[in-house]
Amino acid sequence: MAWHEAFRREMETVLGAEAPAFFAALEEAPRKGLRLLPGRGDGAAQREALRPFLASPIPFAGDGWFLKPSVSSLGNHPLHAGGAIYLQDPAAMAPASCVTVREDDRILDLCAAPGGKSVALGARLGEGGVLVCNEPSPVRRRILLQNLERCGVPAAVYGLDAAEELPAAWREAFDLVVCDAPCSGEGMFRKEPEAVERWSEERVESLAALQERILARAADCVAPGGTLLYATCTWNRKENEEQVARLLARRGDLTPAPAPEAVRACSRPGVALPGFDGSCCRRFYPHVFPGEGQFLAILVREGTRPPRRPFAEEGGGKKRPEEAVARDFLTTFLARPLSGELLERDGLWYASLTGAGGASPGVLLGEVRKGRFVPHHRLFLLRHAVFRNTLELDEAEARAYLSGEELPRAGDGWAQARYLGCPLGGVKLSGGRAKNHYPKGLRIHV
Repeated sequence: MAWHEAFRREMETVLGAEAPAFFAALEEAPRKGLRLLPGRGDGAAQREALRPFLASPIPFAGDGWFLKPSVSSLGNHPLHAGGAIYLQDPAAMAPASCVTVREDDRILDLCAAPGGKSVALGARLGEGGVLVCNEPSPVRRRILLQNLERCGVPAAVYGLDAAEELPAAWREAFDLVVCDAPCSGEGMFRKEPEAVERWSEERVESLAALQERILARAADCVAPGGTLLYATCTWNRKENEEQVARLLARRGDLTPAPAPEAVRACSRPGVALPGFDGSCCRRFYPHVFPGEGQFLAILVREGTRPPRRPFAEEGGGKKRPEEAVARDFLTTFLARPLSGELLERDGLWYASLTGAGGASPGVLLGEVRKGRFVPHHRLFLLRHAVFRNTLELDEAEARAYLSGEELPRAGDGWAQARYLGCPLGGVKLSGGRAKNHYPKGLRIHV
């Protein structure tokens, strides 16, 4: 492939004698990977079911695996439909693998789509934790919501763009802030040819200015004792080390922290700049590790974790008389109550996480129609929702369910369909049949 001359010069400057190996690796086929998410059923049985597709573990990613080169896609597999697995570039798993998550943490993913980091971090939160995801682009926000839904991760989703739009309640409110900033995408060059076509020196300069503004507001949201994780999928210094160096120069309360040894073993240290040695940063290159390009830096704010304070209500949602109908459904069909305030917006009922603001204030539960509560698909996939009635399906039944078929089953009322413990969606039991409520738009025909 013909590379932009300015890009070639930059990489030759950064890599020196390694540059030929780097450019040769850019001509090779990308490697694919998946992450097996915790809390989505029987992990051991799921690993065994996936064994024909898995090559070897990704050293730093827990249940992250390289896929065999012969595997083209797992998008139609029942465990993908149920959110037990997330398909992701192996190097892109590194940022979320670099931070510790406590069950009651508050996490902000400031530029969240398509959702790989949000899903990985949210899967490690307990019911007392809060995940807030922000994505300005409506198109990318829909993709983010789809991935959060599929993987059963409860999150409040916002579509904020400018710094002045940040809610006042977010200032110093989060134990972990992830800033995977919009970038020039050099790390995606061999995977996405259009990224090569879009690249220009002017675009890099424009994005660097944007990243500086985003990173500054991300730092404002970190609570004392909290962590700021900065990441991009590009390699040039303007978008990476220069951003970190400028932020550290402005914010004396932030201190660099090392990445875990397993991440360091698969990557290279950051590039040194005048007055900044770059050692707190990590760079993933395709000639060093079989994945795409990735940059990350971990910064810790001084101080100790403050007491929890509630997020402020922001308006836009209100309680309705139908709340009793919604609560009765949840009490009848769930074995334990959900965390979060129950609220209504535009006829839909949510378990709110941060008040009523945002594009989606929390977990969409369903709606009341003619005095009856009709559950949404998201409720059946929700990680913390424990249904009283469950249907365990074998693989053939799971595929039949995902294609929209009804199944023979005794019982009465709503139930959760599962495969290897992984929730797939809802059914309504009646007359010896399980009526299929898997959304028509998601059905898989195999």
